[in-house]
This record gives sequence, C-alpha cells and structure tokens, in this order.
Amino acid sequence: MDFQLVQSNDPGDETQRNFRYQHAYGVILLISAGRGSLPYCNIWCEFYEDFLCERNDGLLDIYQVKTRKPELGLWSLKDEPLRHSIKRFVDQYLIFGERIQKFYFVSNADFPTPVQYQNDLNRYANSPIIFVETIKTTDAIENIIDPFKKVFQNLVSYCNCGEDTLFTVLKRIGFIKGPSREGFDAEIAHEHLTDLSQCATLRPKDLNYIRDELISKIYFASSLKIEDPDRHIVPLNSIGLTSPQLYAKRIPLTLLYEVIEEAKKRYKNEQEFGTEIDSLIYICHSSPDDDEFSKWLSFQLINAGYAVWCGNHPLK
Repeated sequence: MDFQLVQSNDPGDETQRNFRYQHAYGVILLISAGRGSLPYCNIWCEFYEDFLCERNDGLLDIYQVKTRKPELGLWSLKDEPLRHSIKRFVDQYLIFGERIQKFYFVSNADFPTPVQYQNDLNRYANSPIIFVETIKTTDAIENIIDPFKKVFQNLVSYCNCGEDTLFTVLKRIGFIKGPSREGFDAEIAHEHLTDLSQCATLRPKDLNYIRDELISKIYFASSLKIEDPDRHIVPLNSIGLTSPQLYAKRIPLTLLYEVIEEAKKRYKNEQEFGTEIDSLIYICHSSPDDDEFSKWLSFQLINAGYAVWCGNHPLK
C-alpha cells in the first residue's frame, strides 16, 4: 500500500512535538548559560518542575513550559494550564522557600500586551502580565486595587494557600514568549548556537547534530532512564548526588561544551577521510517585504544541512 499523505490531525504527532518543544527549551536555557546570559551551572530536568535551574549564587530559578495552539488565543489567568502552573509555583515555594529567585512561565503562544483589554475590566484584570505587574508594584495585600483584588482572591482559593504565600510567589513570576512550535529546531541550531564563539566555524549539519544531541540529553534526563550501574547498589533513599536516580536528572553546563567538542571531532574526521560535503545556496530578494519569507526559507534549508547566503548575509 502506498502512503502519500501525512495525517495532519494525529494527536500522537502533536504530543511528541510538544514534548520535544519542552526539551528544546531546556537546550535554549543551557546555551544561554553557556554564553553568559543566564547564571546557571546545572539544569535539573523534570525534578520538581519542568526545569529547576541551579544558579551560580546557589539560588534557584524554576521554569514551566506550556505549548498551546495559537487558535486558542492569548493567555488568560482563567486558563487552567496557567492557573495550574501558578499553583505548582506555590507548591515549590513551600518546599524551597527563599532559595527560589524567580519563577518563569514559558509558552509558544503569546500574552496580551499592557494596552489590550483596557475597555474590558474583567479581561484586563485576568491579563497575566498586567496582573503580575500590578502585584509587583503593590506594597501590601490590602492595597491591591479592584478588579485585581478579585482575581487575587480567586487564585488564593485555587492554590489553596495563604494570601502572603501567593503574594510572594506572584512577585517572582515572569512570562516568556518562547519560539514557535514550527521553527524552534532551526532557531536553536542557527540562532542560539551560532551566538556561541565555540560554534563560529561549524557547518549547518554540525549545528544540527549539536542541537539534536542536546535535546536527547534533556529528554533522557527528563525521563527515568538511568545508565549508571551504581543504581543497583545505592539505596533509593540515599541523600545527595550520590544517588544515581537523582544525578541522572542533572544537566551540567559542561555537557554543552562536551557535545560541541564531539561535533568538532566528527568534522575533523570527515576532513581527514575526505567525506566532507558542503553546499552553498544563494537566496536573493529585491523587496524588504520578502525578508521574513526569505529568512523562513533559509532556515528550512539550513535545517536540512545546507549553508545559505540570504541577501547580503551568509547564514549558518
């Protein structure tokens, strides 16, 4: 039987893409730490949260990554996934306390801007960014103004916590618009990785290799896969990094550099044995209106392993 069409409504495909998106965002965090934009030395995967990031100062940042169909619209505090994430942030604060520096909610879907919904007080008050910024600029719970006060009380009931706890957590929440679900592979390999000096001379297929290796590392750290043979001799209730079960959840920053070095060795071996094949494709356009499409087309080709010259700029 010949199969010529991909079933576009297969929920399994979308579920796998959503998981890959989460793991890919872990790679973005790791690369950002590598170039010094984030102060992380270790990233713990599916350890209390999607990502628990250990900072160089000993504090913690916690990330929840949620994918969402764009047709569902902008995020609102009425959306169950967002409310549930805030509840989980409260739970983690009760565990780690003041060691938590920031909580981050990341999504491919967008959030309302500060000027949206101003003529609709209910939607305005449930706008995540507006609500949290209002809390951050309020010095005491009793001074929260309407209609934000009602939203705050609803969250207190939902999170089943004290007002003071929720107030503290909300002041530490940030909302991040992540990459799109369609373009994150190309963006990681050819925007994030190319910003690292260690990757400046690497080819597109080397960058793709590094990205895929790192995503697989995040995937395994996010699962129950444990390869350390000591898992058969160390008690499950052991405390600290001596536990293989715990250690398997950790992605150290040094892993980033190890994978990059492995890619460079592969490149060197290809050169020595004469197997290197590289192609350069030129994409030219005359109108600035075509910039976005040209960039999109370039990334599709780059993701397939080609080097691309788009307009007047070489892309990797």
